[in-house]
Parts: sequence; C-alpha cells; structure tokens
Amino acid sequence: MTSLETKVADALCSIGFNVANDGPANTWRPQFKVGRYRLDFAFPNNKIAIEVDGSYWHKTMGSLTGRQLVQRERDLKKNVVLLNKGWKVIRVHERFVGMPDFAELINNSILRFIEV
Repeated sequence: MTSLETKVADALCSIGFNVANDGPANTWRPQFKVGRYRLDFAFPNNKIAIEVDGSYWHKTMGSLTGRQLVQRERDLKKNVVLLNKGWKVIRVHERFVGMPDFAELINNSILRFIEV
C-alpha cells in the first residue's frame, strides 16, 4: 500500500468503515482483485471500488507525457470494465486527500452508493 493509499485507509477507518476479509456492508478490502484488475479499495458486498490517483500519473492539467497518456487510457478501460460488471467507481485524486474535510467527502461518496 502506498503512503497515499494509507492516508485513504486511515480516513475510511476514522469514519467507521472497517477493513475485513468478509463481513457486513461497512467493511472494505485493500488490493481487491476483480478480473484482471486490482482495486485500491473495495466494498465487495456493495460493489464499490475506490481508486486513489496520485498527482504524477493522474495529472489533470497541462501537457501529459506519453506514459501519463497510457495510464489515463488504462484507467478509462478499467472504469469501463468495472462499470460493466456492476461496480460503482469512486476516483480520489491526491489533491483531495489532505483536505480537512476529506473523510467527510469520501464518506458521502460511499454512502451515495451503498444499497439500503
């Protein structure tokens, strides 16, 4: 797990979502495999994926290098495959992780998708 992913994991735990191999809807798993893809975080019972995008590889402004363009294309393909399998995808960019209300933002994003 990268240091950025560790910050997201800490935020998930701070808002009451627990890591577990299997369990109720409020549990998540790191590095969860779906087909040929590995998700940064997954709520398998609800088919919610959380992908953490670091600033270098997931640049949002300015010109992109060839490798960054390839990464963007991979991310898009991964999203399409997951969506076609019924997964909901939350992408978290690095610039949001350090924000004071990040835990609340990620909580609201997850709760939008959790089926009651």
